[in-house]
Amino acid sequence: MKERQTSQQRGEGASTAASRVGQAEVRPVRGRRELQAFIRLPWRLYRGHANWVPPLLSERKRHLDRGRNPFSEHAEAEYLRAWRGGEPVGRVSAHVDHRLN
Repeated sequence: MKERQTSQQRGEGASTAASRVGQAEVRPVRGRRELQAFIRLPWRLYRGHANWVPPLLSERKRHLDRGRNPFSEHAEAEYLRAWRGGEPVGRVSAHVDHRLN
C-alpha cells in the first residue's frame, strides 16, 4: 500500500496546501454563546458518522469552563474555530501551562 505524502514532503508551502481544500478563516471564541457553539461543533460535524462516539456534553462544558477547571489556575487557553464559506468547519484549543514553562 502506498503511503500518502504530506504537503511538506511534496514541497508545497502551507498556502499551496490550503488552496487545494479552500482557505479557512480562524477566529477566536468570544463569550459564552460562542463557547457553547465551540463545544457543540463536533455533534454537527460528525453527526451520521457510524464510528463517532460523542463525549458527555456536561463533562465537555465543565472541562472548557475556565471558572470551573482547576487547570486554569496555572494555565491559559485560547479556543478557536475555523470557518469556510460562513460555516464552522473545525475547532482547536491552544494551551500554555505556566508550571511547565
